Amino acid sequence: MAGDFLFEVEGKQFRAGPGDIAFALCGTVHTFQNVSSKPGRLIIYAQPGGIEDFFAELSAATENMSEPDLSIIVPIFQKYGLELLGPPLGARDK
Repeated sequence: MAGDFLFEVEGKQFRAGPGDIAFALCGTVHTFQNVSSKPGRLIIYAQPGGIEDFFAELSAATENMSEPDLSIIVPIFQKYGLELLGPPLGARDK
């Protein structure tokens, strides 16, 4: 992991940075956000496999977006049996 991330798993928030590990069971409500001023990197392990197809499709569909377009994003989530919840961590009242 590179960067400083805020994670939320089942309503509980915690920070993680280089060398840390975050864990969320399949089916739990979770989200994360890079909260540092530099680009961040994560290695995500998912079991069972297949979620990498979701990330690849979402990345390709949003590559040139300056603002999220839910009419494009939500159907991709639905295709993979996922639900987009919000608001994002960065848009919530502090």
